Amino acid sequence: MPFMASELIEIYKNDTTILNECYWGIGSSQEYRKSHLGSLYLYDMSVNALVDSLCNKRNDNNNKLIDKIISEIDCHKPIMPEVDWGNLFLVCETCPFGEYPPDVYNDFKAALIYAGEKEIKQMISFENEYQWKQQILDIQYGNGIAEYQPNTASMEKCRRIMQFLIDKWSPCQIPEIQELVKVLKENLPLDELVNPVDVIKGTWRGAFGNKTINLTIDYDASIAEAEKAEAIRTRWGMFKDDNFGVLAKSIFDGQPENKAVSAKGYYSDGDRHVRVSLIEQPDTAQWNGEFNLWVNRKTNKMYGTWESNNKKLKREFELEKVKE
Repeated sequence: MPFMASELIEIYKNDTTILNECYWGIGSSQEYRKSHLGSLYLYDMSVNALVDSLCNKRNDNNNKLIDKIISEIDCHKPIMPEVDWGNLFLVCETCPFGEYPPDVYNDFKAALIYAGEKEIKQMISFENEYQWKQQILDIQYGNGIAEYQPNTASMEKCRRIMQFLIDKWSPCQIPEIQELVKVLKENLPLDELVNPVDVIKGTWRGAFGNKTINLTIDYDASIAEAEKAEAIRTRWGMFKDDNFGVLAKSIFDGQPENKAVSAKGYYSDGDRHVRVSLIEQPDTAQWNGEFNLWVNRKTNKMYGTWESNNKKLKREFELEKVKE
């Protein structure tokens, strides 16, 4: 909520129960406060951050409304506990942080937002960095902080949090923190999503084994429905969420045009990446094969694999779009 104060003010005008429906009030239990010092510190920090965010939005028109919102928030002064912050990755009834596995995601995200270097160092060193590295992998795969739900408010919330973390931790010179910042930058959702067809269309070029490949991708909407219907018919109902009509051809540097290999397939839109699957034609030729490609919308780079139909040759590669 501290990252969506403006939206909260507008929602509250029509729904005064919004705060009760969310997590406010968890800090009022004295028993819980005594046993979950770490979690409650993060909670209190977030409540105070929300109050600050609301106060920064004050003006003559909303002053009374913001006072009413703040009056309903259970706000305590944050007290930094003397606990090992590596225990954030543990879950049990007596843990100073969470009791249930999902709590780890929430507390990890909150710690990055509200804790300092001392606490983060304790988290990093826990179990020889194993748990820390697992969290970084989760961010790379769209979990934890990066809870992607394309074209929703959830994605915008994640973008704001990730940008805040990039700004907060970029000056820190701890190597593990620099790796976190790098992963956040690579996976930061875009403000506006570009049409996936525009993302994949064009000529992509780069090393392919010991050769240089030129992969040209186009899209033909007129054949999409027929291609999709045939794919569903022959593959037991698969592909209902995929977008057919993708056409491609590939050729290596130095080859004559008649050596170009055509391919066709589909794309799937996944927010950070547009995934493309291509089958070279004819699909029965043993040295033709299948491309599986991912285009990163932020870096505009294509990562992929290709494997021949006879399974005797496989390539991994990275391509860049040729500027027109």
